[in-house]
Amino acid sequence: MRGKTGGITLAKEPTSIRIGEVIRLTEAHFNLVECFDAHAQHCCTVPVCALRRLLQNGLEQFFALLDQHTLADLLQRSDDYLAILPSRASQFRPLPEPGEP
Repeated sequence: MRGKTGGITLAKEPTSIRIGEVIRLTEAHFNLVECFDAHAQHCCTVPVCALRRLLQNGLEQFFALLDQHTLADLLQRSDDYLAILPSRASQFRPLPEPGEP
């Protein structure tokens, strides 16, 4: 839901929002190279390509790392972010800690 000042209202607690999930839902695709796109595979080495397997493994590890962290992890320094953002952002207060009103 959009907030009245252009922000958003979270549907879940920040502790239950995994960063990997957010990235997967907000990006159209993760085609690091052409052969990752099933509709654009023109390379004849796809079935045996070691680079493709290496990149796929790296992408899986990337998401495994992101899945270990939540939005709450990133918000731990919200005061620091507010201090360096343009003045309009400073009118917003940080999210309350879980259990706070």
